[in-house]
Amino acid sequence: MLGKLHTLIIDCSLSWWKTGLLILLFGMTMSQLFVVTNEFPGLATSNNPGETLVPFDMQNDLTTSQLYEQLAFWSPQAFARYRWFQIVDFVFPLVGGLMSAALAALGLRLLSEKYYGIAVSRKLFLLFLIATCFDWLENLGFIWILTMWPDQSMAAAQLAILAKQGKLLCLTIFQPIWIMLLVCGVSVWTYRKAIPER
Repeated sequence: MLGKLHTLIIDCSLSWWKTGLLILLFGMTMSQLFVVTNEFPGLATSNNPGETLVPFDMQNDLTTSQLYEQLAFWSPQAFARYRWFQIVDFVFPLVGGLMSAALAALGLRLLSEKYYGIAVSRKLFLLFLIATCFDWLENLGFIWILTMWPDQSMAAAQLAILAKQGKLLCLTIFQPIWIMLLVCGVSVWTYRKAIPER
């Protein structure tokens, strides 16, 4: 399974239209998440002045206690829209992980064939999907919470928050890496192409 996933990453990095399709899907799914996020304040109101409620996934500093405090202010429409948010949010992390991995592979290949070959042989580009796994775990935690509501489960809340922290840590590490590889790779490729013209 992991081998096939890594092969898909490499195939996408070798094809401009496959990479473009990943970027397009990433943009489309992200836009849907923001549509629901923008609608949410009108569907979930808080008693705290100045507090605007948005989906749990969009709150990076969310705590376990805040989960259940906020749910008390969700309307039936908020629950319905969040279900659509979660459906999209199972696709979005996978597309985002594949896109990041493919762009990292493209950048490294343009930068250094030697290190690209090492990364391919060791399947290192799969590391960019770790955040995807944490995101899915986070989603499962939120589904567990909503399924049990109005009953409360501390285990579900802790799973969701710990997975969120793991996701954010991975994104903090791996996002700069693929961006740097892509920028450096394209810069080196452009420089090499320009040399014969001098």
